[in-house]
Amino acid sequence: MTNATQSYAIRTMQEHRLGLAFGVLVLGCTIATVLPGLSYISTLWGTEEYSHVYLIPPLALLTFLFRFGRAERGGARWPGIVLACFSCFVMFLGSVAGLYTVSVYGGLIGIYGLAWSGVGARGIRTLGGPILYLGFLVPLPKAFYLTLSSQMQLLSSKLGVAAMSAMGVTVFLDGNVIDLGSSKLEVAAACNGLRYLFPLLGFGYLMAMLLEDAFWKKVVLVISTLPIAVAMNAGRIAMIGVLVDRYGIAMAEGTQHEVEGFLVFFICILVLLAEVWVLLRIGKRGRFLALDMLVPDMNSLRSLSGWPVTKSFLIAGVVLVAGELAVAAMPTRAEVIPDRQPLSLFPMQFGDWSGTPHVMETQFLDMLHLTDYVLADYARPNSDAAVNFYVAYYESQKFGIQSHSPQQCIPGGGWNILSQSLIQIPESDGKAIPANRVLIERQGVRQVAYFWFDERGRTMTNDFELRYYAVRDAMLEGRSDGALIRLVTPVVDGDEAKADARLVEFVGAVKGSLGKYVPN
Repeated sequence: MTNATQSYAIRTMQEHRLGLAFGVLVLGCTIATVLPGLSYISTLWGTEEYSHVYLIPPLALLTFLFRFGRAERGGARWPGIVLACFSCFVMFLGSVAGLYTVSVYGGLIGIYGLAWSGVGARGIRTLGGPILYLGFLVPLPKAFYLTLSSQMQLLSSKLGVAAMSAMGVTVFLDGNVIDLGSSKLEVAAACNGLRYLFPLLGFGYLMAMLLEDAFWKKVVLVISTLPIAVAMNAGRIAMIGVLVDRYGIAMAEGTQHEVEGFLVFFICILVLLAEVWVLLRIGKRGRFLALDMLVPDMNSLRSLSGWPVTKSFLIAGVVLVAGELAVAAMPTRAEVIPDRQPLSLFPMQFGDWSGTPHVMETQFLDMLHLTDYVLADYARPNSDAAVNFYVAYYESQKFGIQSHSPQQCIPGGGWNILSQSLIQIPESDGKAIPANRVLIERQGVRQVAYFWFDERGRTMTNDFELRYYAVRDAMLEGRSDGALIRLVTPVVDGDEAKADARLVEFVGAVKGSLGKYVPN
């Protein structure tokens, strides 16, 4: 080997080591920038739905190292720089608006872009999967979680009752309460099946990465986790119902109940492994690389020290670090909390409307994290029906706390949505309030519900508009307060028009007083 060749080899090795050190530095800066977001979401990792996420980082790293030695590098690298720029914008947005999960997603985008700028488009096809796997660390936004939870809760209840009926058990379903005659079982939110779905979905994604076969098989494997989780959770509910029917309510309590849960999840894993076995025998046979990954590949570890140093990699890294330093250097802006009257002082008398206040159960208060609320039934003398009035006020809708649409909870209460539409509620001054109108039914009983969001002087009717202005006002005005306003009244003798008129009249009576309690 000539002196020139030796000099080039030494210089290349030094550059590669420098490239790895630079990548680790950028990664450390990214983690430090999103650390407040990680601290927040880590508080949710203690729940049963997300208790598995502690396994994700080591498994993602192990999969990345396993794939690195097999990755074909090359192709366009400039998209990595674009992603690095976009990552800085997302982290800035999350930091200013107090959206911690957005900040964490921004950091993941930055890591993905940095890797892309180093290995190119061909390399990221192999290495992108383990990085995307880290996305399972981030819990679902609360609004999506509540929607999914209520739907899964009701679906599991229905399927469980259907299975019990098929086994000859006399059973009746009222919302999420299973009536066995001698006893009643409530399918609580904890039994919605998400504690199976979330870990199973992550495990299915990991197995898809280790399945060396056609892409459609990987997709089928991941998608199948949803019906498997739902079916197994419904089966668990049916099993508990049958045991309670035959041996008493003790079968649904204590250690035995927990053991049944672990057993069902173990069966879910076995079903997923059986699915892999079946998929491998369809068409051209591939390989399942789980055992290969468990055996350390020293060549992959050594090749990691030779991380490619490219101009795109350096530019993407500099962009990320500069953007992250700018985000970290931003002055903390105190949130503006407007003065208002507490809803505990909300009047119980409006003309001839008289109200009876109610106290919300602790389990709902713990779930909603609202600042203040009023819940009351208002009726007129000799009226055939009352209006249930509910205002949920949030002085801050940052850090995962936010109002959500009642449509996300209605199915979980056993109600069926028959129709929904946007309406304009007329006011005495000639203006109108935009609102959602929902007609619901349960066991032959119908109700009409109106609801809207009162957000810093704006009346909104959909979640997208709500989230947009929450971010916009947090950035420009330093405010994120707002309220959900909901009214419900029964339909008597099938007369929906009379129910609508009752709600419109009540809105006219109370609307002028809301400004003291929900500031604009």
